[in-house]
Amino acid sequence: SIATGQPFEDEARFRRSANGDYRWFLVRGVPLRNRDKKIVKWYGTLTDIEDRRCAEEGLRRSKAYLSEAQKLSETGSFAWSPTRDNTYFSDECCRLLGFEPGGTPPRLETIMQRIHPEDQEYCRDLVARSIQEKVDKEFDYRIIHRDGSVRNIHCVSHPVLDKDGNLDEFIGTVIDVTERTRAEEALQRSQFYINEGQRLAHMGSWAFNPLGFFDYWSAELFQIYGLDPKTGPPTLERYLATLHPQDRDSMAETIKTMHVERCGCDVKKRIVRPDGQLRYVRCVGIPVIKDDVLKGFLGSAVDVTEQELLMREPADASKGVTSTKL
Repeated sequence: SIATGQPFEDEARFRRSANGDYRWFLVRGVPLRNRDKKIVKWYGTLTDIEDRRCAEEGLRRSKAYLSEAQKLSETGSFAWSPTRDNTYFSDECCRLLGFEPGGTPPRLETIMQRIHPEDQEYCRDLVARSIQEKVDKEFDYRIIHRDGSVRNIHCVSHPVLDKDGNLDEFIGTVIDVTERTRAEEALQRSQFYINEGQRLAHMGSWAFNPLGFFDYWSAELFQIYGLDPKTGPPTLERYLATLHPQDRDSMAETIKTMHVERCGCDVKKRIVRPDGQLRYVRCVGIPVIKDDVLKGFLGSAVDVTEQELLMREPADASKGVTSTKL
């Protein structure tokens, strides 16, 4: 500034003589010139800005923590106004949608063009309804990045209204749920294969807890017993009621033994379906023990009616339960 004669402004730390602590100051200087425009003196001010610097540093740290948290959780935040079209997109929000962070937030139409063609009409309609209804929305769509990769996005938006109830903007989050979606799809495929395998084999699976309740019955097991899956797994009493009257006591005793001795079972029994049809079912179960604590039982049930009828003589058809402890 002395060389150029231009005013200066800077921030610097000065040590206070009272206690030796350094504090931030805003330093400003301007030249005083004579009639010949020569500098004869410099005048300046020092303004204590320690509190402001601390607040700014705290804000920078907060933004850094937020940015890192969003990056780790693959969650971005945004604010969007229908009248101003773009307001604010966090860096992670830009990355998740396939845009360079730090620049001007992308306009809605630009984002729409990146959305998967099969999802665009749905998203356009949802945005229009969100503006009209001014209510919270939660929805999913696919976004296509420049490299051609497709990401699954879960979006949550909340309308911000002014004092007159008019829509000012939407604030919300976008979350990359691609891996979760793929895992769910893989689980659905796996469950489909299991269900189909059980259906073809006429075999169902079950889980029974130590308190005497079924935690789980597979779809095929409901089919075998002729029960409605909407009612959920049966209670122990309802389960025993499905058995042939001559087999109930024996099966109840088998279940009691399983709990007392913490053992499995291999049982062949008769059931009477709601339509009156008699079926033979083989039930195999094993105990689940962890840290010497009985957690419950897991097992399967197979409809063996055809095999049983082929093996049995008509006179033997009235025989009851046969049980083998594992």
